[in-house]
Amino acid sequence: TQTEKDKQARLKLIARKKAKNASAYETAIKYIEIGLELLSLQSWDTQYELILTLHVEAVELQYLNTQFEEAQNLSNIVLKKAKSLLDKLRVYELKIQSYIAKIQMQLAIDTAQEVLAQLGIYLPQIPDTNHINKKQVAIKFLLQDRQIEDLSNLPTMTDPYKLASVRILMIVTTATIISNPLLFSLVTLTAVNLCIKYGNPPQASSVYTFYGKLLCGMMQDIDIGYRFGQLALNLLEKSNIKEAKPLVLHYTAGFIRHWKEPINNGNIIETLQEAINIGLDTGHIEYTSYAASAYCLFLIFSGYNLEELSHK
Repeated sequence: TQTEKDKQARLKLIARKKAKNASAYETAIKYIEIGLELLSLQSWDTQYELILTLHVEAVELQYLNTQFEEAQNLSNIVLKKAKSLLDKLRVYELKIQSYIAKIQMQLAIDTAQEVLAQLGIYLPQIPDTNHINKKQVAIKFLLQDRQIEDLSNLPTMTDPYKLASVRILMIVTTATIISNPLLFSLVTLTAVNLCIKYGNPPQASSVYTFYGKLLCGMMQDIDIGYRFGQLALNLLEKSNIKEAKPLVLHYTAGFIRHWKEPINNGNIIETLQEAINIGLDTGHIEYTSYAASAYCLFLIFSGYNLEELSHK
């Protein structure tokens, strides 16, 4: 009966979790595919949460397995059938990540701008310095007499639409770093504004990391940028969100700490190795790759033996 098939589909979802946690993505995909086959077309009306979860999981697993075309086909089904924007959000995130993985940065940015507009946040196609200055002034106003370190004690962000906005902003940030530096500034400043106004989301350590990078680099305010980097690391330790570690460890070690800490006498290179290990553990392919690149570069900068470096 369909009731029994629904039960089997739920069991396949549990089996998928165990396989995915073991990084056995192909096995996990097989469980999800069987789960989807067990459901009927009417399941979108009768078993909405189950069929939605199975489809979203299938998209993510196909992305992790670099089957981008199949991930795109499944994404289109979710975007057509899902009842709300929040139900579609994870698929939009994976679409953006797929475009980044395929080096289609403008498509990643276009998709993010489309979703953010639905969430009430409008980013100009071609930002200028006036947009940047307004956001920076707004941050200074929101901070007022607060110390940077006090931001770790902000209340927790609870608004689901603001939480969704921060997630999209964080996912598209690397695409803007690579292809549109002014938009990177605007995306980062927008995320910082959301945090200070509405509280810290789970991605707060990532938000403050990107802000520290922006301050140390383009804005040339190393002291304040370094403090935001330390704030990000403190928040990371406080929240202990493993999925955030590859990004935060990579960017703080690769773009912030070296302005004030020596490479050879510190633990910057070891931190990058840690980012690689955690990224592999959690399936964060993108930031594992960035950390691996930075790891090799910093070994060169530190005078590492070239024969051993070639092997690494």
